[in-house]
Amino acid sequence: PPRSKVRAPQDDGSVAVACRACSAELAPSDSYRIDADEYVPGSRRDEFAATLSHLGTYSADREEQLTRLFLDVARRRPDLRFLIAGPKYPPQFDWLSNLFYMEHVSPTHHPDFYASSEFTLNITRGAMAKYGFCPQGRLFEAAACEAVVISDRWEGLEHFFDIGDEIRCASSTDEVLDALSMDDDERKRIGRAARARVLAHH
Repeated sequence: PPRSKVRAPQDDGSVAVACRACSAELAPSDSYRIDADEYVPGSRRDEFAATLSHLGTYSADREEQLTRLFLDVARRRPDLRFLIAGPKYPPQFDWLSNLFYMEHVSPTHHPDFYASSEFTLNITRGAMAKYGFCPQGRLFEAAACEAVVISDRWEGLEHFFDIGDEIRCASSTDEVLDALSMDDDERKRIGRAARARVLAHH
């Protein structure tokens, strides 16, 4: 884990307000565009292997969700491998024995990162989740790569993906654990459906 203490950037909610205003005027398909040639199903790589992964910069306003939807899941499933990638994680972060860390993954390797974990967790920044209708671009990147995304819940998500068919949602540790129990056929179906949705509408 990182050895230097960092401060999370401050967010006054202005980005989320602007995003919600734009979403009110645009159809979901007009709000985000993904390069379908760049974000494609990748190849599995051992260094990225995990049951559940999370790719994102550390932010204090996501820590509660990260604890409930990721760390507590890892605690209850010590037999599984979990992977976090992203900068600015503080030294006091709870690094469990079955939790592995990469400070940086090059964007060119994101497709392989997603392909190497059975599920990937999306956690929305606090202000963006509060105002709703403001997904992060990485959500669409992961879906375009046929990742099976487990996302936190926030208003408007259903305008971008069909919950259950193209993405799974969770508000609790138990809901994430339940999602991790799905079989390979279901995972593949959701991943393909998510990519099809991105290609058709984003």
